[in-house]
Amino acid sequence: MKPKQRLIQKPDLPEELLIRSLNELTDNSFIEMAKYDHTSSSFTASHVGFEDVFFTNVNMSQSKFPFSSWTNVLFDTCDLSQLDFQGARFRRVEFRNCKLAGVNFSQTDMQDVRFIACEAPYTLFGNAILRDGELVDCLLKGSQFIDTKLDYVQLDNVVLDDVSFDFTF
Repeated sequence: MKPKQRLIQKPDLPEELLIRSLNELTDNSFIEMAKYDHTSSSFTASHVGFEDVFFTNVNMSQSKFPFSSWTNVLFDTCDLSQLDFQGARFRRVEFRNCKLAGVNFSQTDMQDVRFIACEAPYTLFGNAILRDGELVDCLLKGSQFIDTKLDYVQLDNVVLDDVSFDFTF
């Protein structure tokens, strides 16, 4: 019997997005239909929503976005190291060529999320749900999947040295 493969939906972004600057975020902000290029700043804001957004060459390391919502979002060549996404919700999100060292994805709910050519050592996926996900050409050395639900997750050429999958199914 062949394992089931599901088509992972990519972010469905409009062809033309306005380039904006991301200077400040506050709790409960909602950002839509935007492109952010070469932004470098650290933010702390909870319950923030992002929809139809393209981040390229953005450095938001050490930012905190707890209980945020991300729909149709593409991160390309971004540094998101040490970012806290605890309790966030992701739908049709792609991380491409990103630095994700030490990112906290605890208690996140992810569907149709792709990690392509990302460096994500020491990333935490505690009590997370990942449905219809894909990890390709990624480094996950030392990452932790604790009590994580993985449903139709595809791995291709992923470095899993010292990765824990405790109580994960």
